[in-house]
Amino acid sequence: MSFYKNSLKYLAIFGLFGALSACVVPEQYEADLSIYGDELSVEFEGTLKELVSVMNSGGRPIAPDDPQLQQLLSELVADFEKQPGYTSVQITDTNRIYVKLSDTREISDIGYIYGLPATQRPRSKDNFLRIQHLSDGEILITSSKFKAKDLAALLGSDYDPDGVISISTDHEVLEHNADETPGLFSNAYVWNIDSEDALLKGVKMRLKMN
Repeated sequence: MSFYKNSLKYLAIFGLFGALSACVVPEQYEADLSIYGDELSVEFEGTLKELVSVMNSGGRPIAPDDPQLQQLLSELVADFEKQPGYTSVQITDTNRIYVKLSDTREISDIGYIYGLPATQRPRSKDNFLRIQHLSDGEILITSSKFKAKDLAALLGSDYDPDGVISISTDHEVLEHNADETPGLFSNAYVWNIDSEDALLKGVKMRLKMN
């Protein structure tokens, strides 16, 4: 029997989460960000896991062919296909959403914000990664924070995080919490998002525009 007891409950869950893209979290992926001069280039490829079934079931498994789960995935795909930068969006056989993104923007305007995965809604608090141009000329890159109970439910499901975020820049780095820093073979700051500790630590980087 489906854990979604009826369509009204299903729609109520949408109301709680707001925009559709707020219903996903990246799982296995590579994200490459380059910030040189005024230009931000973003490459993202990997899978996203929907969160509604996890939060609604307390981490218990939901039938892969649950009709309302399939409807949710279809709605998510349709939403991402409308957003700038996405070149491929598909539902996988494990009920993940595979996405490929390639996007380039100018970030010279003060107050500019870019967000992932909701490139069309950059100010959404539910983007897992945000790039902001602050009023003092700094650029702040941060990831979203998990509530303890939400992270416990997520890790209690079949969620298996394995992400890599790489950021390269020609601006002065004022602060970062990267796992790896530029060296002989790489000019990027790298975060490995593959554990509970990594998810809790998140990503933080502060740049001073040249």
